[in-house]
Amino acid sequence: MLWEPADWIITAGECVEGNCSGLEIVFAMAPFIPGSAGKYMDDIIGLLPSPSRADFPWHHLLPQQKDLAGKFARLGINIDEHMVSLPLDVHKEIHLGAGGGLWNEAWEKFFENNPNSTKEEVFKYIGVLIYQFGLDGLIHRIP
Repeated sequence: MLWEPADWIITAGECVEGNCSGLEIVFAMAPFIPGSAGKYMDDIIGLLPSPSRADFPWHHLLPQQKDLAGKFARLGINIDEHMVSLPLDVHKEIHLGAGGGLWNEAWEKFFENNPNSTKEEVFKYIGVLIYQFGLDGLIHRIP
């Protein structure tokens, strides 16, 4: 704790010279974290999954396939509001094959077995598919 005032002074000096970022200021004020850690945040953030990265593309939890998208729309569900970011290899794997792959096939079977499904059943089934396809733990965020 004694080093923090010195770190604050160093960070403040760098900021006066124009050599600091907003993150450095935030870190300088946080207890037990050196303000200079902010210099490395871009490197740290670059390691994290991000939907803006090509290797973590957006995945629609509800397929965009025309016949399926129409079923979701009739239930009042906007498919573009239910997306996640997945590693590219996983995204390719679940869509491998004709007609959108196993992910879309699972939704087709859902509607075959549940022609009068409700909005609530659709959202419960999203959870089932996330579990069945082993996506739990891979999902980055929902916009």
